[in-house]
Amino acid sequence: MQFQELTNILRFVVSIVAVSASGTTFGGATQSPVTAYVGGSVLNSSGDGYYSKATILVRDAKIDSIGGDDSSRIPEGARIVRLTGQYIIPGLINSHVHLATLAVPRDARAYLRRELYSGVTMVRDMAGDVRLIAELKREASQDEIVAPDVYYAALFAGESFFIDPRSHAASRGVEPGKAPWMQAITPNTDLRQAVAEAKGTGATAIKLYADMPASLINRVRC
Repeated sequence: MQFQELTNILRFVVSIVAVSASGTTFGGATQSPVTAYVGGSVLNSSGDGYYSKATILVRDAKIDSIGGDDSSRIPEGARIVRLTGQYIIPGLINSHVHLATLAVPRDARAYLRRELYSGVTMVRDMAGDVRLIAELKREASQDEIVAPDVYYAALFAGESFFIDPRSHAASRGVEPGKAPWMQAITPNTDLRQAVAEAKGTGATAIKLYADMPASLINRVRC
């Protein structure tokens, strides 16, 4: 890929998120019922190559239609954003972030805002203080903050891992290895209860980490 083409793609990702956000009042209301993004290039999944001058209609923060250059499809009164020379790509997924190893709400929200304005529309946190992460997930889902969608994992590890200062930071106020979102697992652990507690935090996955033998890992069932 040529450098200029990559630059155009990245510039578009930033600009379309910025334009969309500027047309939205967080809390649900929108300034315009329809926004038409016109003139950009988008890959045609039918196999015919690119729409070199695509028309994308967005209604209520959701894509309503994507097609070739057809101004007749644009509703009267729609807000028009011209994207000549830009490329449209799907939202990106950052599948490994740490929003709250040391839970600082201001820093975590700033990071999420930067991710969204970089074209990332979903992040997956891979171990941290779930007390903050769960709140960030709620705020993101309710459009109370400018952020991608947030998903997160609980962590299971052997007892020796919990000398790691990161585990202490991510479970402040709770004995290391005893937090429902960051558990020390031994052959004597009631795994059914451990998994239930992890799910109760809102986690959608369990990260299996250090000092866990295969025989113990095989007993973990989500």
